[in-house]
Parts: sequence; structure tokens; C-alpha cells
Amino acid sequence: MSAKHILFLVGDFVEDYEVMVPYQMLQMVGHQCSTVCPGKRAGESVATAIHDFEGRKPTAKNAVTILYLIPISIKFVSISSTPSSFPEVAPQST
Repeated sequence: MSAKHILFLVGDFVEDYEVMVPYQMLQMVGHQCSTVCPGKRAGESVATAIHDFEGRKPTAKNAVTILYLIPISIKFVSISSTPSSFPEVAPQST
């Protein structure tokens, strides 16, 4: 399988199992992963979290556990809708 360049669109307090796990697994098998977040610049980060609602009434104390900070590698406005523009974007190393 040839390596692909994969773009993750993320936001603050993104669910850890929806982004960080696939992000790490795809990198582990040789794919290049970049992240972008509306309102954030390259070099900033977003927090991943596990939203652990005990029962149906979450409280501020038990609702969110922050696990990782995912580095943002591309400024959101620099992404073009044309497929040829994306492969030239070099992500930051983590």
C-alpha cells in the first residue's frame, strides 16, 4: 500500500477515540497525517477528550477527561478545495 497524505479536520475537545487513535494508527502504518482546525493557526493545538457521562446527568467534574494535545499543522484558510493543492502542504513534525 502506498503512503497517503491524510487531512484531519478537528476542533477543541474532539473525542479522543475518533481522532487521536486513528491519527496515531495511520502514522504507524506509514501515512502522513496533517491536522487543521477552524480559527487556529499552524503550531497551535487542540485538546482531545473522553466524554464520560456517568448516567444521563453529566457534571463539570466528571464530564470530560483531557488526554492529549493534537498539534495543528496547517492553517485552516490555507486549505484549497482543489485536490492538487493539498499534497504540496508540508506538515510540521511532531
